[in-house]
Amino acid sequence: MVWHVDVCDLTLEALGSIESQRVLEALALWGKLSVGELSDRASVDEASATRVLKKLAAVGLVEEDKEGKYRLAGNKRATMLKSFYIETTIQHMESGIAKLLSRVEELGDKFPEEVDKLIKRYYPVLKENFYWSMVTLIELAEKYKAQHSWYSPRLKPENSCF
Repeated sequence: MVWHVDVCDLTLEALGSIESQRVLEALALWGKLSVGELSDRASVDEASATRVLKKLAAVGLVEEDKEGKYRLAGNKRATMLKSFYIETTIQHMESGIAKLLSRVEELGDKFPEEVDKLIKRYYPVLKENFYWSMVTLIELAEKYKAQHSWYSPRLKPENSCF
């Protein structure tokens, strides 16, 4: 018995999960990454990252190098996907930064954490296209930490210098 495999079905399966979209986005933005780095940047567990990478490699979108790091393949489809992810990220970054800034008080103590998450995930795009916005977010997060840490309800009086 011969099984016929449709390449389109395999490609749709490889692209059809949130994890695969996050992995592709991370590879598009960061370039070569190990499974651990990819897991961290894409916010997926290592087992999911490995499973997704195998599917993406099977359809020719991802390649593994000799050092065990993965990158988008050099073919036209992968190059177009990279452009798509970068352009989409750039388009959404401006509103994402504005939304984060508008929620400073609402986020409270979580604001610096949210800034860290944003920078950790999108640093290459922020550095290239939104450098001063990134610097402003970092400075605001540091200022917020300094201003609010002394009266934080989690800070016990015996640990305070006041």
